[in-house]
Amino acid sequence: MLFTFVLIIISIFMVIRMFFIKRKIFEDSLTKVYNRKYLAEIENSIDLKDYIVAIVDIDFFKHINDTYGHKVGDEILRQFAQFLKENLRQEDIIIRYGGEEFLLLLKKDRNFSNKKVLVVLERLIKAIRSIDFNNLKITASFGVNLDTDKARNLGDAIKKADLALYKAKREGRNRIEIYTEKKDEEISLSELKDIIEKDQFIFFFQPIVNLKTKEVLYYESLLRFKFKNSIIPPFKYLEMIKGTFLYSKLSRKIIEKNIEILEKNSKLNISINMSPFDLINDATISILLKTNKSIVKRLKLEVIETEDIRDYESLKMNLLKLVSYGYEIALDDFGKGYINFFYLTEVPADYIKIDGSVIKSIHKNEKHYALCKNIANFAKEMNMKVVAEFVENEEIVQKLLEVGIEYGQGYYFDKPKPLIEIIKE
Repeated sequence: MLFTFVLIIISIFMVIRMFFIKRKIFEDSLTKVYNRKYLAEIENSIDLKDYIVAIVDIDFFKHINDTYGHKVGDEILRQFAQFLKENLRQEDIIIRYGGEEFLLLLKKDRNFSNKKVLVVLERLIKAIRSIDFNNLKITASFGVNLDTDKARNLGDAIKKADLALYKAKREGRNRIEIYTEKKDEEISLSELKDIIEKDQFIFFFQPIVNLKTKEVLYYESLLRFKFKNSIIPPFKYLEMIKGTFLYSKLSRKIIEKNIEILEKNSKLNISINMSPFDLINDATISILLKTNKSIVKRLKLEVIETEDIRDYESLKMNLLKLVSYGYEIALDDFGKGYINFFYLTEVPADYIKIDGSVIKSIHKNEKHYALCKNIANFAKEMNMKVVAEFVENEEIVQKLLEVGIEYGQGYYFDKPKPLIEIIKE
């Protein structure tokens, strides 16, 4: 009898011990919700038809860290996670999916339909807007996959929620977007993989011109996918593979094929777009640093905006290597985000490209006019050229000349064209 009692006590102790060990393994140390390791634990056992998948992202969180410091950022993450726990049910699963992203697996039942889920998420987003998190006002974006029963697995269901989140961020943030299945003319992930693997893409070229003389300074090389007899811009599809090996492979192919174009066209000067992810990729940097310097003189690197970069030291070091090797650097989408100011202070850029959202209203908006004027003055002192994007009419051109901007790009001058049309000109 005593032996049996001891065995029961030991068994209870082992169960409790395993519970705490598992909790430690699967708990995010900062926010005390599940971490990503928990996904691997449940991915083969979870019944997707019983859950709705949502991803919530704190808007402009990098700006919070940069402005107020990481301690403030960490406290906001803690409070945000606690907010989610207090406003969701015990049967719902909350996972810290990324730096400021939380994955929500919301349990469906008779009383928790798709319509009810949206009501709950609307209530959450309104509450987030009204609450102070560590004495700061924040907003959040939600991507939601309601049709999880159509997903191949949990990873596929999450990917679709992530695509909806990207759309929410692209449409202005502080909103909820629902994933919808692609239309016939849209590209699936497997189709995108085939396009990249089989080199089913081309480049269109749009000129950057001198606003006074209309002479072409260089052409921006713009990626286009070939799909079902159509030529499709890549923007929303690149988000599907961001941070993956496939994305890195595409970036390397873009560089190599544009180098080939320059080798075959000795009078052509172009720029290619590069994300900060490309600029911290060793294989990508290796290709650029092995390129013949006669090509480097005619190949500019336009660094595009992203909030997700964290390894600033590697980014700075590689940019300085590229500048030293002879590449000219253009800061793309300037005025749209925050990382450009890092480049301004840390990297000797040659060009500033002012984002089209500022340029298209320069003739109507006094603040945008003043901003462009100050950027032009700053660039002149720093010996940098300024390019205005999305120039749509002569009125905008005249305003740009007034503030001292010399170069422009947009449909007013020319639309992006295939290489053969550029060569003919």
